[in-house]
Amino acid sequence: MMNRNFIIRKEYQYSLKLVYLFSNFRSFTDSNSSKQHSKIEFESMENLAEEFTTNLDIRSTESLDKRLLFLMDKAAKKVKEVKPVIDYVHQKVADYRKQRPYDTVTVVGSVGNELYVPEIMSDGSYLIEVDVLYNREMPNAVLPIYIPPEEGYVLHTGKPSVVMPTEKPPVITVKMDFMNDENKIVTLPVGACLVEVTGNIDEVDKGQRWKFFKELWNGKTYLKSLGYTCLIPRQEDPSILGEIEIEPLEKAKMLQLYRTCRTDMDSMLFDGKELKFRILIDKVSALKGPWPNMLSDFQSRTRKWPETKIVESIVQDGCLLTHKTSLQVYPLQWKITFSLAEQQLTKTFSFHQKYLFILLKQVKKKYLDMGLMENGVSLVGLTSYHLKTIFLWMCEATYPQQFIQHPGICFLVFLNKLKKCIEFYDCPHFFISTLNVMEGLKQYKRPVTKKEMEIWTHERKMLQNITLRQIGVLMQKPENFLTDDILDEIDENHIHLLQRTIGDEQ
Repeated sequence: MMNRNFIIRKEYQYSLKLVYLFSNFRSFTDSNSSKQHSKIEFESMENLAEEFTTNLDIRSTESLDKRLLFLMDKAAKKVKEVKPVIDYVHQKVADYRKQRPYDTVTVVGSVGNELYVPEIMSDGSYLIEVDVLYNREMPNAVLPIYIPPEEGYVLHTGKPSVVMPTEKPPVITVKMDFMNDENKIVTLPVGACLVEVTGNIDEVDKGQRWKFFKELWNGKTYLKSLGYTCLIPRQEDPSILGEIEIEPLEKAKMLQLYRTCRTDMDSMLFDGKELKFRILIDKVSALKGPWPNMLSDFQSRTRKWPETKIVESIVQDGCLLTHKTSLQVYPLQWKITFSLAEQQLTKTFSFHQKYLFILLKQVKKKYLDMGLMENGVSLVGLTSYHLKTIFLWMCEATYPQQFIQHPGICFLVFLNKLKKCIEFYDCPHFFISTLNVMEGLKQYKRPVTKKEMEIWTHERKMLQNITLRQIGVLMQKPENFLTDDILDEIDENHIHLLQRTIGDEQ
């Protein structure tokens, strides 16, 4: 197996140029857009096309094409093997949805987006990560019902007082507020908003308001994002798959945005074969709002993919709002997310688009996990979300048949774009292109002292250089690194989550 800490070898260096099919490959950004990126970052993104143009000897990617197609087929077989378990998950979520009249419960993430490759443990069992979204649609917001505890009790003890919902829980009317008028009190970051309560406030018991509302500027009332989203679903609710919380509320220091759970080992018989599996479940709740037309240029861009009817469907379906940590308006700030929009897009992927992206995720796991780890959690690093954002831009700029005809070129184009994004820490959000999704790679995920920040800045630069060097070597001779075992890579964070509650059961 190739060592992960591989180094550049000059004899492998050669110049890769794109075939004419990609000579007009569209850059991530539009020169006529109103982006606020720095000039250096902006130009670096626009010049990607010129760096990969013309004069490619197509024979130089023939072996890479064959290798990629072999691994795509292998990945498809692995996905097929675990399909009965995935079908079981979808059915259980569908059954659970019927029990929650006020929530739309949906499988999102890699399983929901059909971009999942099973992780096989040392005992032959499958480890499956499932993201479950609970959303309540605006303009109406059904409120969770809680007995009001003393001020600060929930945040400090993690023990909310709970009562069962009434037959008709309070329903308030809300709308998104971007604080963009001339009388705005605060300036929100790109991709954030507040949720103003515009009606039915009198239906809510006065004792509940401290938890969910706060009267602010000009007498307006806003919905608290943290208080709302963290209490849906409730810990007392029935389970979906017999899961237990990895960190129950009574042990948590404060309410959590994501509720992480896991199941015990389970099994099923399929075609005479026993399939053993454990499932990790992340539960998150959100409000579903209208499409943020004032922030997004998604619907107006020129594109080669997807079809116009898919774009129209995505915009019609709207966006999601969940809690966004903010020192300025915490805990009122909401973050606009697009999980359901991404799901519509990825479900239109062709076989070659789908499995090329799955292979790129595996390459990232094996060779490009850039970041420092603390207790199994990356403090900062390259994520699958970064890869997905770049890949969606690439798909939008590329005719789908080119993934079929030239998978090797598509693989190299992606790595080249990834390299540029990491080099400049700059990659526009796919739906809100004025938002830089790689800004977080320059930031530490917890408060640090000045000395710690100096150390981290040095380490971050070192990690950046190592990752850029690794991508360069991958591009020089990719076949050497696309080994048969690349589909066997397991996310280290998943192992850590299991160990926190299960220990050494085997």
